[in-house]
Amino acid sequence: MELTINNINVQFDGKNVLTSISHEFTPGVYGVLGKNGAGKSTLLNAIRNKSGFQWNGEIRFNKNKLDEQFIKDNISYLPQTNSDDSVLTVKQTLLMGLYNELKWRITREQHLRINEAIDKLETQLGVDNIAQKKLNELSGGQRQLVLLAQCLIKRPKILLLDEPCTHLDIRNQIIFINRMKELEDMIIISTMHEINLAVQHVDTILLLNDGNIAYSGHRQNIDPDILQKVYGVKTILIEQNDIRDFAFTDVL
Repeated sequence: MELTINNINVQFDGKNVLTSISHEFTPGVYGVLGKNGAGKSTLLNAIRNKSGFQWNGEIRFNKNKLDEQFIKDNISYLPQTNSDDSVLTVKQTLLMGLYNELKWRITREQHLRINEAIDKLETQLGVDNIAQKKLNELSGGQRQLVLLAQCLIKRPKILLLDEPCTHLDIRNQIIFINRMKELEDMIIISTMHEINLAVQHVDTILLLNDGNIAYSGHRQNIDPDILQKVYGVKTILIEQNDIRDFAFTDVL
């Protein structure tokens, strides 16, 4: 299973946001890093062919071009911001994840999928009877895991996440990433702002800079020089017990 993007170009107001971006994704978790305006969200929007979004190039899944039906059936997307005042229950929220396949009644198999998701959420969050709790009654971390479960309920082949950890505390960030890493046979592409979180927990890193891929590879191989160049800040590598961390000390 592979998702291939080839020569993706996007312009806004005459400015190149992405320039001839090419990459091959196989099952696993990819963290997309880069400063503000680097094109992280733009890359996700191109892959999901966002309505009204203009881009050119080629995107294929298993060598076949992505059409509207494939995107609808096989790609799930979690946006950067989500409403925290929703009065929907957890069960209703999960049910919405099946919107593209619902008929006049919910099938037994769909009921089973929803119940499995609820059981997993109760285990992860340590919350009993979560099905009838409303989203606005949950914490930010709990709500984000419910929305991830909503994305997963249709069993997508490709999962796109736009900065899913930004408003979470460090514990919930790690819980969220661990949940992503548990998923098998799925291509997961997540934009991220937290550099050290990505470097410590996400195996494959894509670093965008000025519309291009400045780095692509395993998290252990990224070095401070490339981060310093991309972000424009003095960067120091700290290594201890096989853990790599970066300190950012001053702007250049």
